[in-house]
Amino acid sequence: MTKLNNDIYQNEKGLSEDDRVYLVASSIIATLGVPGKVKPLEKDDLKCSQEPENTDGEIILRKIRSFLKEKSLPSSKRDLIIRTLQNTLTSDNLNKVTAGETQLKRVFNKIVDDLGRYYKIGLTTDFTGKLFNEMYSWLGFSQDKLNDVVLTPSYVAKLLAKLARVDRNSYVWDFATGSAGLLVAAMNEMLIDAKNNIKSPKELALKEAQIKAEQLLGLEVLPSVYMLAILNMILMGDGSSNIINKDSLTDFDGKYGFGRTQEDFPATAFILNPPYSADGNGMIFVEKALGMMTKGYAAIIIQGSAGSGKAADYNRRILEKHTLLASIKMPDDLFIGKSSVQTYVYVFRVNEAHHPDDKVKFIDFSNDGYTRTSRKKASVNLRDTNHAKERYEEVVQLVRFGESKLKLLTKKEYYEGTIDPTNGADWNQTAPVDTKPTLEDFKKTVADYLAWEVSTLLKHQAREDDSLRKLTPLNMKLEHVKWSEFKLGDLFDIQKTTSFDSDELTDGDAYDYVTRTSNNQGILRKTGFVNQSNINKAGGWSLGLLQMDFFYRERPWYAGQFVRHIVPKIELTRSSILFFTTVLNKLKPKLLSVLVRHVNEVFINSKVTLPITANGKIDFEFIDTLVKELETERVAKLEAYLTVANLKDFDKKRTAAKQTIGE
Repeated sequence: MTKLNNDIYQNEKGLSEDDRVYLVASSIIATLGVPGKVKPLEKDDLKCSQEPENTDGEIILRKIRSFLKEKSLPSSKRDLIIRTLQNTLTSDNLNKVTAGETQLKRVFNKIVDDLGRYYKIGLTTDFTGKLFNEMYSWLGFSQDKLNDVVLTPSYVAKLLAKLARVDRNSYVWDFATGSAGLLVAAMNEMLIDAKNNIKSPKELALKEAQIKAEQLLGLEVLPSVYMLAILNMILMGDGSSNIINKDSLTDFDGKYGFGRTQEDFPATAFILNPPYSADGNGMIFVEKALGMMTKGYAAIIIQGSAGSGKAADYNRRILEKHTLLASIKMPDDLFIGKSSVQTYVYVFRVNEAHHPDDKVKFIDFSNDGYTRTSRKKASVNLRDTNHAKERYEEVVQLVRFGESKLKLLTKKEYYEGTIDPTNGADWNQTAPVDTKPTLEDFKKTVADYLAWEVSTLLKHQAREDDSLRKLTPLNMKLEHVKWSEFKLGDLFDIQKTTSFDSDELTDGDAYDYVTRTSNNQGILRKTGFVNQSNINKAGGWSLGLLQMDFFYRERPWYAGQFVRHIVPKIELTRSSILFFTTVLNKLKPKLLSVLVRHVNEVFINSKVTLPITANGKIDFEFIDTLVKELETERVAKLEAYLTVANLKDFDKKRTAAKQTIGE
């Protein structure tokens, strides 16, 4: 398809993006044929004649009319398709004979030669998915609209259909149809269910015809994309009867588009991948569609910010009438190469108000089993590397039946909780993180710090400040203290840092230059003075937004991009810094689960578990004794490290190390 598009673009002048789409659609429809009734159009049937009513364009149009008539499409629908294609097919330039050939015939031959072998031997959703993704790219959407026109992968479309509980008796609609990929997936599920449950061949044939003609409805406002939807449904089984070229928000009244135009479409399933630039990231479509339904289920894939605040007003109104059943975080590379947005799938039960005690199933599906790449020359950019098909089926079962269906996913990826129906911004929850630190958490913090400290020492970068290290051992057990939750925003402030590129740094080692990574505690290099306004004061933590690691900064520092400064609002004892480093790093899973722009808000609203005194205050005395005990172990470990590393002869380094930490 890419080769075909480049060929037409470079060698066939005067054709717009829409012309190319219409020519592909026309050529495919004309060459499909209907066995025993409509003979497929062949390349030799185009005669390059100048005779009125018998030009190449007229020949193709006649074949399309015959095909559509045999497919039993309503006459008004057939006329609409013909009108859409006619201007391109009958244009004088395309039908002008030059050197014995029309441009139309030349383009028709190229399309048949490049694509015919695929759609004439039987189509699969894999082929049509690639076909329509490519044709979408021809339409020349502006840069700010690219996220709005990304097609839903076929396996995600199937997931939405299953989550909406589509079966042979469903009536399914889509208010932003695009190329009809979601309706194709729904139609396939309906046909499969009919085949599995209807034994009479005659009854099955009647049901299949009803499904295609009456039980699917889609709306698409863009004419060129609308034609892709028509073509897609024709290629995949012809459920195009009620694909409507209207604005679903302003021009649609809930009735059938063709044939039974006075009857309401009795929708029982709603599936959607909306344009995210629409109000509420697209939740405006959800509110309207669900408001026109009396029963059933809905499954939508949408930008995650719709559930975390961007669409709060819409969400509150939706929950007044409908129930949120599940919130599923999808992989962040789901649309790799086409869109960079983080998406969620939300599942609803229609016409039943959400109660505050209703359990919502929160699923972190970041690991869906697929490995994706965006390499243009790769033959396969999607590989099942970890039971992907089984994982998608498990998600369907989890939403329907709950935790008992957990198999490939873990309890860390599945959580049942509640939302506040009057909030509208709490739909993207994750499994609660246990912020109460364990002894192993503290030991890991100390060990990590030790490893970094030894590395620094061996690079002749031992620091003079020993404020954290003059400690004495005591014996205190972690479980002998009471714990309570504290809101982080009451203890710390999170601030953006002013960043600049590393090429602006100067010679010297008075300051650290800290980046968003975690190597060497985030320190990329040392620097001399650069700019007074960019200096971050010592005595707080840096937070790199790549891996969400907190590192305490004992001296002033500069920051690269995507680094936050965590500033304590409370007075910290010398020993409590390592303790709070452990506590803060317990938040990593939660912070990694949200978009970078939401980190500040999530941080200040998160709660951590801390030891308390009898009067409910933070027990800094306990913190001091605990850390001092662990620091004693750290001294011993450093001594052992130097011995095992055969550094006994390096007396100066050895002495410096012991003095730095304290004996």
